[in-house]
Amino acid sequence: ALSSYFITPRSPIQFTAPPKKSKQGQFLLGAKEDWLCKMVIYKSNLEWLLSLPHHRFWSQVVYGNDTWDAVISFLQEGYPFYCLDNLTEDEDIQETYYIIMNLVFKIFARISTQKESKENWIGDKKYGSLLYNYTILSVPIFLDLCVIFGVFNAEEVKRIIVNSFEAQPLYKEDFNNSIQHIKSIFHSIEEQFSNSSSSGLVSKLSDRKLPIKDMTIPHVQDIVFYSLDISVTLSTFVEYYQEAAGILHSHRFEVNVASFYDNVITDLSRRIQIICDKEGNMDTYFTLMFKLNQARYFLIQLFHQCIQSTLNDRNDGGDLISKDSADGYLDILADCLIYKTFMRDYQNKFPVKSDLEMLWKKCPELDNVKYNFLLESILVCLSPKKESKVEGPATSNLINNQVLPITSPSSSASKIEVQGIELESLVTEVKDILPHLGDGFVKKCLQFYNYSSSSVINAILENNLPDCLSSISQSLPNIPSENHIVAESSSKLNQDPVPFIPPENVNPYFPERVNVFDNDEFDIMTRDHMDTNRIFKGKRNDPKQKDLKDVIDDKSFRDQLRNKFSLLGLIEETDNTYDDEYDDTYDDSEFPVPEAGEQPFQKFVTPRVLEQAQKKVNAKSSAQNEESPEEYGGAEDDYEEEEEETTLVRSRNVLFVENPEQVRARFEDQRMKKLKPWQREQQQPSRNVVGNPKGQGQDKDTQFNRNKKNVHKSHQANHSRKKAALHKRFQ
Repeated sequence: ALSSYFITPRSPIQFTAPPKKSKQGQFLLGAKEDWLCKMVIYKSNLEWLLSLPHHRFWSQVVYGNDTWDAVISFLQEGYPFYCLDNLTEDEDIQETYYIIMNLVFKIFARISTQKESKENWIGDKKYGSLLYNYTILSVPIFLDLCVIFGVFNAEEVKRIIVNSFEAQPLYKEDFNNSIQHIKSIFHSIEEQFSNSSSSGLVSKLSDRKLPIKDMTIPHVQDIVFYSLDISVTLSTFVEYYQEAAGILHSHRFEVNVASFYDNVITDLSRRIQIICDKEGNMDTYFTLMFKLNQARYFLIQLFHQCIQSTLNDRNDGGDLISKDSADGYLDILADCLIYKTFMRDYQNKFPVKSDLEMLWKKCPELDNVKYNFLLESILVCLSPKKESKVEGPATSNLINNQVLPITSPSSSASKIEVQGIELESLVTEVKDILPHLGDGFVKKCLQFYNYSSSSVINAILENNLPDCLSSISQSLPNIPSENHIVAESSSKLNQDPVPFIPPENVNPYFPERVNVFDNDEFDIMTRDHMDTNRIFKGKRNDPKQKDLKDVIDDKSFRDQLRNKFSLLGLIEETDNTYDDEYDDTYDDSEFPVPEAGEQPFQKFVTPRVLEQAQKKVNAKSSAQNEESPEEYGGAEDDYEEEEEETTLVRSRNVLFVENPEQVRARFEDQRMKKLKPWQREQQQPSRNVVGNPKGQGQDKDTQFNRNKKNVHKSHQANHSRKKAALHKRFQ
């Protein structure tokens, strides 16, 4: 059982790095003895911890204060295998260091052992929760174990990592979440060596890469060791825990590795050479280049481990590779083709052609178009050039676990010669960004930087030109030298002329001419003679062909047709004199207008509304005549006269459109009739706040309405303007 009861207090001694010797080869007074004295106590604590029984050992690790922190301190201050050359050259210090290193590794081996004996063991769930909840082991601890103990105890380190990941699956999730942080580290280092942010965002000039003259050896040294540390750590971890390669591949980490290699490592080697040459420190140069080549090797190894995880994904455990895995492999290669320096080094270490051929055989569903494209691109773009020769101290190959030198334009022995239109286009590219430069100055810069316009622009913007170019005036015009002209002409004269024999039926000057007017009567390429009379240059005034205006103004056709229409009687001879007194108002009218005294062509029609009213009046009058007795003859005549008067009055009052006011009043009366009495009382009357004129007094309703409006005015906008204005004024 684990309990805090079994804890034994010990002095918390942390591991510290061994002291360094001075330039004279001696330690500071008492530094060596002090470190050895502390390490004796630290070593005794480790030996005591290993000697504890099972339950006390785990109780001390889980509940003991600073016990496990003291063990982990060795991982934080210890030397990785690639930095053991920095360990102080002293027998006592080295002996003590390796003893402590062995004890720490034994403690981690015991921690990763779930069952020590039949009596001493921990259950699966309890063991996984102890490791994870009490942070005994974590992903950073696994990475440190790989770089410190992996070279000396590879199998045991692999067992520790695999057992821990099987006991606690949350470690895999933690590693998956940490990949984004690793990618951000790569991105932050790339930003120091690139002109713009790789994310496509606009960046400040102060955030862009540092000029070479502003970088120092400590700054470059930090970046080299940081790149080496992260590349070695990830590569060894993926080697011991192969499932990590699939996790990295799911995040397309291979593209980040290729980008980091091409943008940082390539530029870093050039900066190391320039800075060390400037300061005259060649020992540091060889040390940094050796570390940088190690980082290059492990980055290529990491890329290979991640991309090979796709080829290991087989269908149902068989020998065939799934289509998704093959497409993932091809997609990664297609995205990395733009990083030619990395792909060239990767091709030298791990030939891609063999992987593609194997993929073609074991994946029958492979996309042929994508496969052929990648194969041609790799063979054409990444094939080593025979003319390029590399100079420098690092001239080894990546074959047999070694690295290739980084190829750069300045390191190639054969310079590129660009002339004519290509040279003018490069000058134009530079002057589009820097228009104040002269053509002659730009050409000299292009010649120095091997005709790379981007390198010229970067060097000028960073004010990092060499002395041979900085001493030249930047406004130097283009002055072609006579020697260059004579040499060029002599080289052309010395060349043996090669006669060109064109094929049959093809013009030797235009062998590939294609035009819609080929082989017509004016084609000088296929005809030796043509009718020049049909060729006219300029504006042609042909008397036979008239202008549009002349054609419209020509009325001669009237004379030709006049005799024909005169025989038919369709044309009358009229006097063409104009009469000012003639009224032509109704000449174009469609309907004839009657003259004075004539009857209209259409009778008057009574409107339908008046006809209906007249019919009603006639009906009423006929009904009254039937009811009235004949003896009242005199009264009947008076009645008829009254009826005629009422008929005229009614006919005058017939309305075509009813008065809208009466319509609204009628509908309002109908609506009020439908409401119940208590609903009619709820109809809110208009609140009068104006009231009577000043001096005549106000009634009770007006004062009540004014008071209510004053109380509730805060519920409406545009109130308290005076108060708000005063508040704004005195702020």
